[in-house]
Amino acid sequence: MENQKILAVDYGSSKIGLAVSDRDRTMAFGRGVLRPKSRDEAFLSIKQLILDDNIGKIVFGLPLSSDGNDTKQSLNIRDFANQLTQFLSNNGVEILLDFIDESFSTFEAGNILRDLQVGYKKKKETEDELSAIILLNRYIDFKS
Repeated sequence: MENQKILAVDYGSSKIGLAVSDRDRTMAFGRGVLRPKSRDEAFLSIKQLILDDNIGKIVFGLPLSSDGNDTKQSLNIRDFANQLTQFLSNNGVEILLDFIDESFSTFEAGNILRDLQVGYKKKKETEDELSAIILLNRYIDFKS
């Protein structure tokens, strides 16, 4: 994992926000939003990003309940993450997987964009990417 970056994923059913750390795992940079038509398309795009950016770990944000338990959406995310790691493994890419509570990351992203007076259309285009950046910064601060 040394000198390998971390990929943060803010998974949604229609959009997937992405962020990648630097090699020292001290900062997070947005890598856009995927709008895949299928899981296979999402898996292929994420695999390419992993290979291009020398990613060693993927971190998924989980929307946990107020008592810290899984929600229906967090179970969907865990399923997606497990299927992704299986797909990657089947294609010769071994990667570490971790999860972090994403509570309020989308809310925080929305507030930042509002404070910057970003318009509604641009906000909807960038909110998931900013959420992934927030998730990755939290992960870097507390887990890496």
